[in-house]
Amino acid sequence: MLRNKALTLKQIMHGLYSFNVAAHAVLKAFGGSKPENFREFGARFAAPVIPGDKLVIEMWKTGDVTDGFEDIRFIVRVEGKKVVLSNGRALVKAAAGGSKL
Repeated sequence: MLRNKALTLKQIMHGLYSFNVAAHAVLKAFGGSKPENFREFGARFAAPVIPGDKLVIEMWKTGDVTDGFEDIRFIVRVEGKKVVLSNGRALVKAAAGGSKL
């Protein structure tokens, strides 16, 4: 539970929910939704998410490739509001016919 400025309690989503949504989006966009195409995945929990908030995930390639795994960076924010996952990084092996991002 989180206390807002009016000292009323609000429910928040577990941070791992945001983490999982981001992992799924990155893997779908770059790794063909195949778990074996993930090598690493991490992010910093930056702010809470309230149930009903719409999450927006911004992803981009850095251009670095090691042993066939591309370095992908990402952030997750609540639509029109603050960043909830920052410093996101994943190493993903690009799937054949994958994303053109």
